[in-house]
Amino acid sequence: FFNERKKYTWCDWSWKNAAYTYSDAEIACLTYPRKFWIQIGDNDDLFDVKSGIREFERFKKLSSAKEQWVNFTVFSGTHEFNKDNSDVEAFAKELWK
Repeated sequence: FFNERKKYTWCDWSWKNAAYTYSDAEIACLTYPRKFWIQIGDNDDLFDVKSGIREFERFKKLSSAKEQWVNFTVFSGTHEFNKDNSDVEAFAKELWK
């Protein structure tokens, strides 16, 4: 999941007090220069897809890096991984560089 962490009352499911230290956008910035992939289902029954999109827009404002190091995908699905393997294949290819 990638969203506005403080919007949800179960924010500490990630790790204790994390939501009060870093937002998802800030955590994404910490991964630079390592590439990363974000997938959000447009019918997620736990997290509002709009929340994830807003947080990604926030990430783009925080980040001074080029967008080529992040892959953001909103796919047709629920709270699951995208069944299209292209992101997984790209991730694996990046690992073997």
